[in-house]
Amino acid sequence: MNEIKRLASKIQATLPRATVRPDCPTDDRSQSCWLDIELAGQTVAVEWRPGKGFGISRVAASEDNPLAGLFSRPGQVVKTWGEAYDAVLKLLGQRREDLETMLAASPVR
Repeated sequence: MNEIKRLASKIQATLPRATVRPDCPTDDRSQSCWLDIELAGQTVAVEWRPGKGFGISRVAASEDNPLAGLFSRPGQVVKTWGEAYDAVLKLLGQRREDLETMLAASPVR
């Protein structure tokens, strides 16, 4: 499993209502991959470049301009998938501590 798929899996497990779409052209770990996350009207795009890290941006697309925010520099660059996870949660208006407390309090089914 590459880093973007690891990030996608963690986000989907933490935010089950989110739509998480990884896009990796191949399983080659030397290739860039992308990840789109949508939750409650918010969209975050992530690009992973092996050896470089993760570029993370909030996408402000609209019906008038569906490509707004794409093909520009990322709003933030981090090195690890854990840092990317925290940045994505923040951009989606979620706090890791709040989510972990909520998940810990949920009964196991």
